[in-house]
Amino acid sequence: MYGVSYVCVYHAEQHVVSGLVAVGYSASPLIVSLGARAAFGAPLSGRFIAGGVVGLIGVTLIFWPEIAKAPAGASSTLGAIFTVGAVLLSAVGSLSASRRNRHHGLPFWPALGFGMLWGALASVLLAAALGRPWSLPLNAGWWISLGYLAIAGSVITFACYLTLQDRLGPGPAGTIGVMTPLLALIVSLLFEGYRPEPITFIGAALAVAGNVAMLRARRGGKGMNSVSPGTFGKR
Repeated sequence: MYGVSYVCVYHAEQHVVSGLVAVGYSASPLIVSLGARAAFGAPLSGRFIAGGVVGLIGVTLIFWPEIAKAPAGASSTLGAIFTVGAVLLSAVGSLSASRRNRHHGLPFWPALGFGMLWGALASVLLAAALGRPWSLPLNAGWWISLGYLAIAGSVITFACYLTLQDRLGPGPAGTIGVMTPLLALIVSLLFEGYRPEPITFIGAALAVAGNVAMLRARRGGKGMNSVSPGTFGKR
């Protein structure tokens, strides 16, 4: 979840447009919930599945102009494989963290720190195995960007995500995979001069509606909490 899945993302985006990767991650709530159902017998409602499908369609429509322009071929197929690998690895990591950490009563911050340490080590080993050169630029902007990704984009983000997962379960927490593309579009609209097309607004509305349906399914009681907070004992 912290290392190899991101390596797959970086390789995927060398072969396919980033919108396709975003669509792949928008399927996270469904994948995690179906995995929890298969592995742990967790409850799963039809409303949650319907909401996940609607959210997936919404994100697809958001990026459809970008996806439609992407060339087909072996390179795109390889990119799609990397995307599927990234999403599945992330889902397995999410389910494993939810089950194993709860079962063993691991304290939150040390578990997060060691998880990131192992993720970094796995990334280093992969880079070495692939013969990637090491380069540490002297550009201050590069180091500022790295610091932002390490602190805000990794430590704080995963702390928030895992806390959300701890309270709601992996399935509902996975709905961030649908909302993240929307936030990225807002940032691009404000700072990069992005001009959305009509289909973008339709997709955004469907993505929001899908998330609302998934989260309301959980509030309804027996619906959808993929792995309920009490399933594996207290942290």
